Amino acid sequence: MSRRLIAGLCLSFAAFDDAPLRAQEAPVPDSAAPVTEADDGGRVTTWPPAFFAEFQPTNALDMILRIPGFTYERGDTGQRGLSGASGNILIDGQRPSTKSLALDDILRRIAVEDVTRIDVIRGSAPGVDMQGRPIVANVIRRAGGMSSAAVELMTKFYGDHTPARIARIEGSRVRGGLSLEGAIQYRDEKDQGASGTGRLTRRDRNGAPTSFGTFEAAWDRRLLAGNGAAEYRTGPNFFRLSLSGELSHEDRRDLSDLADTAGNHFDERVITGFQSNEFAASLDYEREFGNALTLRLLALESREHDTSNSISTGLSPVQVSTEDALAGESVVRAAATWLPAETLTLDGSVERAFNFLDAENTLERGGVPVILPSANVRVEERRVEAQMSARWQAWAEGTLEANLAYETSTIAQQGDTDSALTLRYWKPRLNATIAPFKDWELRLRAERTVSQLDFEDYASTASLDTGTVNAGNPDLVPEQAWVIEAAIERHFWSRGALTLTASHAAISNAIDLVPIDGRFDAPGNIGNGTRQEAKAALTLPLDRFGAQGLLLRFNGALRWSRVTDPVTLVPRRISYQRPTGGDISLIKELPALKSVFTADVFFGWRERSYRINEIRTESASNDPLAKIYWDWTPRPGTSLRLQVENIAFRQRSRDRIRFDGPRSAGHISGFERRTAVLDPFFMMRLRKSF
Repeated sequence: MSRRLIAGLCLSFAAFDDAPLRAQEAPVPDSAAPVTEADDGGRVTTWPPAFFAEFQPTNALDMILRIPGFTYERGDTGQRGLSGASGNILIDGQRPSTKSLALDDILRRIAVEDVTRIDVIRGSAPGVDMQGRPIVANVIRRAGGMSSAAVELMTKFYGDHTPARIARIEGSRVRGGLSLEGAIQYRDEKDQGASGTGRLTRRDRNGAPTSFGTFEAAWDRRLLAGNGAAEYRTGPNFFRLSLSGELSHEDRRDLSDLADTAGNHFDERVITGFQSNEFAASLDYEREFGNALTLRLLALESREHDTSNSISTGLSPVQVSTEDALAGESVVRAAATWLPAETLTLDGSVERAFNFLDAENTLERGGVPVILPSANVRVEERRVEAQMSARWQAWAEGTLEANLAYETSTIAQQGDTDSALTLRYWKPRLNATIAPFKDWELRLRAERTVSQLDFEDYASTASLDTGTVNAGNPDLVPEQAWVIEAAIERHFWSRGALTLTASHAAISNAIDLVPIDGRFDAPGNIGNGTRQEAKAALTLPLDRFGAQGLLLRFNGALRWSRVTDPVTLVPRRISYQRPTGGDISLIKELPALKSVFTADVFFGWRERSYRINEIRTESASNDPLAKIYWDWTPRPGTSLRLQVENIAFRQRSRDRIRFDGPRSAGHISGFERRTAVLDPFFMMRLRKSF
């Protein structure tokens, strides 16, 4: 199915051309061509706005996604601290001041008219914080006074649900040294990624059906979010205040209508209500001292309160689960950049953070409380991290970066479990970027990584739809790994690029699922292991093959790992690792119609977890989740998108192999398979800028 769909999309897009409207595809003008220069610290490729004009972008995010050979990384805003939370995007040479605001939102708020250029920096550039990455994209905004506003209205039409209602208003104003910006959005929609209808079948150890019937997942969500920032700038120095908040609510209904082999009918219901409130504020100050030294101070405060209530009914006794968690973070960071020579940049920073989680969770079965390990806990972390890096342009086409970081933290628990643990780690890193030939680049990385612990892993939670308990583990420590990575990149045909990347990690204290009290599962450390990944990214213009204005983009990954199972003591893959992943996009430019047609195909995936008495596999079918959309820009500042998604009716499934006792005994008690087919939907989005 997937091969036929992809082939059909290629042929259809190649045939749909605006050739009658233009005699011949115009060559890329010099003003639109990217320019690559050797900077004092590396290589910088400048992409002017004219290069993106044929894609009809409306904001900086649209432009970033069209850069050949550049893979946009959004970062992990859920990570504690600031050192590793940002993505690979800079705004005017600075990374975003707050990690509570998604990078997508920041880029979407920058109108295409306000972008002077986008610089893709490889290796390093003087005064630019590369954040330990070999490549970053720097969005340079237009200087001077400017004001802009935009309204975005969107709806989604489903076959079995009321239409979605989505609205977004954003604006910015710059006068002199003061700039103000903000956005507010509202969403009321179906969670189409988790919803669907299908079948549920249970079998005994011999494979004979014991019960079967229909299954439906109906998940809805509502969200109200807002953010704003005020910045005062005098020359290169600035002070910035950022605020953000979000209220969200989800209703999750998993409904099964079943019958046993005797014809007896019964229902199983799991109804969950989830509420989340988030708030964050940050202060950012930067000052330059001459041309060689820059100091930056940043303070961040955030809070998140999550609650959920679940009830499960069926043949088994009624189960009721509640979760209440309050998390907070306070961070202060000081950083400095010094340029002692044209080819040498020194960066240093010190970060101090305080994080906490208060969690209270309960479970009842038939009105009787179930005792959960570490159900009521308070977790606190006090962490200090200092790092120093040096970036040196060793020769005209080569850059070296050496970084050394030291982290110390104390994690204390109170409540059902009282304990304290102090951790200390050195984290060295070495990057090398080499351009041996024109349009070729080789990147090498060696690094010691230390994972962040998820505070929620210290508290027990109940999953009513599977009838399992995820216990808290007070003995959990971070996973460490020595990572080596090599990447080679080749640019061709003005808009074409190919990047191949391979990495290997030698892991110690690998985190997976471990037995707790002989009957619960919890995240824990299972010893040493390995992890490998091979990735390919291709941007291929098809003009030379007779398909004028057609662009193909491909991303693919293969992953391997090996650890020792703590229950069976035999080697296996790390839980939840997806062996493969990838997507293909076909982009058809129609400049004469001021339009762009795009088709996205996302490949299937599979992930498996290993519990004490169960092997669980979650997967999405090989029939790709495909979407086709048309972007039309009738005039500057006005855009319309029409989109059809999931045209291949992707199916998600969950397979469970259950055992009598631990898996090491090998006594299977039964099998369960649950499927849900995701329905297609139609989306329409109108955006107007002022």
